Amino acid sequence: ALGSYNVSLIVSNTFNCWDTINHDVLVEHIVKPQFDIKDICVFDTQMVKQHIQDLITPITSSEWDMGNGLRVFDKDSFEYVYQNPGTYKVTMQVETNPNCLYSATKTIEVHDLPTAGFFMNPERADVVNAEVDFTSNAVDAVSYVYQFSHGFSTTDKDFTYRFPDTATYSITQTVESQYGCKDT
Repeated sequence: ALGSYNVSLIVSNTFNCWDTINHDVLVEHIVKPQFDIKDICVFDTQMVKQHIQDLITPITSSEWDMGNGLRVFDKDSFEYVYQNPGTYKVTMQVETNPNCLYSATKTIEVHDLPTAGFFMNPERADVVNAEVDFTSNAVDAVSYVYQFSHGFSTTDKDFTYRFPDTATYSITQTVESQYGCKDT
């Protein structure tokens, strides 16, 4: 904490001789390291950035422990990608002159991606039977967008569609999880 402190050093030897020295130490500021990092989806890139409050002396080194066994050295900001879902404890440690260490830790969640997928019944439409039922079998999805190559789109999870003409159509389903993670 900020303030003035009286510090004593007492030394002794094997002959039971001892000496004491006292000094007043004034703590005028405390470095408060902080950084920006957030919950994210696996394979997404995010900018990790430090913010240091009350910094008077320059940072001589920094070390980031990303919580997954990897470390980043001497960067105040950088892009990072997690390859696996899970909970990670991220720690930033900075060193200032004269060899003072300060650190901050945050816990983040790296969310897995949902898995897109759907069935069509029948799998092939024709002029006589142009209506097709679409049924999603996506995993861990809460929202759905189907895009058809001729411009039709829908956000229904399951639906029936009547094709307007004989042709080859490309159909894409994009799904999103409750955490905003997407798969196509």
